[in-house]
Amino acid sequence: MGRGAAQSSRYGRARTGSGFVDCGFTPLDSRPVILLPDLTPSIYFRLSQCPFAEIPQRLETGAYDFGFLSTPLVKPCIQWRSLLSEEILLVVPSTHRLAGQKHIPLREIAHEAVVIEKVGSGLRDLIDTFCQQAGITLSIPYEIDEPATLYDFVKAGLGVGFTPALMKKQANEQVLSCIHLTNPTCERTLGIAWREKHYLSQAALAFRQFVMDYFADLEQGIS
Repeated sequence: MGRGAAQSSRYGRARTGSGFVDCGFTPLDSRPVILLPDLTPSIYFRLSQCPFAEIPQRLETGAYDFGFLSTPLVKPCIQWRSLLSEEILLVVPSTHRLAGQKHIPLREIAHEAVVIEKVGSGLRDLIDTFCQQAGITLSIPYEIDEPATLYDFVKAGLGVGFTPALMKKQANEQVLSCIHLTNPTCERTLGIAWREKHYLSQAALAFRQFVMDYFADLEQGIS
């Protein structure tokens, strides 16, 4: 039994109670989030994908019980807890000049064509910040809406890209090379957010604790 199957078996028996839970997430943060319904079968989920900028408003109005996103929400009425920290890796075609490298400084891609999500996505904002720290400006001929299309662009030789460490297996399956970035170290932190005074059912409260425990275990697996 693989690690994923073992986790599903272990956590699928968690007593989270029954009820409805509304969650929002950004496209980039979907992979870890969509596992949760299978791991908590007694809870009925309404999972909604939406732009990062809309999640705070939907939490404030009560449309969402929880939001999953990779940029901390700093607002007086919103609580945010870190769940998982992971590297952001550079992904390149197997024939690229950097494909054989294990680590490179971020400034090494200053003159590379880059495929990246549009401004406003959690990952794009992080990468822009890292590039400012490295003193470079990216050359971006292609901006994409869906992270799922990134590998197709990179594989076609249209540019290099960035991918979270949790997606490294998928990148390797596409015969792409993943490279660690330094100066600065590029990392993101996935977190869960909720409105401080929003009513949460017993099922929602139990689910929040379950999520924190589950991701603590998952982080140990990728560290």
